Amino acid sequence: HLTGNMEELKKALNAYNQTNTPVVVSGEYGTGRTAVASYIYTHSPNRRKSLVEIDCALIGEKSKDFLFNSQKSPMFFSGNTIHFKNMDQCSIGLMKEFLNVVEYTNLCQNNHVIFSGDSAIGAFNQQLRYIKDKFQCYHIQLQPLRDSIEQIPAIANLYLNYLNTTIPNEVL
Repeated sequence: HLTGNMEELKKALNAYNQTNTPVVVSGEYGTGRTAVASYIYTHSPNRRKSLVEIDCALIGEKSKDFLFNSQKSPMFFSGNTIHFKNMDQCSIGLMKEFLNVVEYTNLCQNNHVIFSGDSAIGAFNQQLRYIKDKFQCYHIQLQPLRDSIEQIPAIANLYLNYLNTTIPNEVL
């Protein structure tokens, strides 16, 4: 579900993985933000440690209390990859709380941190410059497929080839 020049993107991600620099992955829903975060994790030196996905769209009071205050919270461990997913879906207040904890715990120094969301929406848009500057993030902007219409036939062929390897009947 990724769009754009995949070889260029892979080169950039592999170069990023040589460092422990945090990364921001932004793009509309469906552009492959989670796939990019997974690629970063599976090709990083931390791949033998845990990938922790914190879906900001699902955070309630109980989970927020656990993440911010429990000694068992993944935010207090080190050596992992932590993906703050769907940051565009949380309030400005919750986003600021997350960013304060990230700073206070030195999360970016102790873990591989990935922030992702739609940079055109809500609190994430308002905080994107702050996140990039404060944590010295590498930024990956994913483009929607409508901006690369010429790639649709190649992507469709790749999908059909994949589909034909997973189902018993061939799809043409």
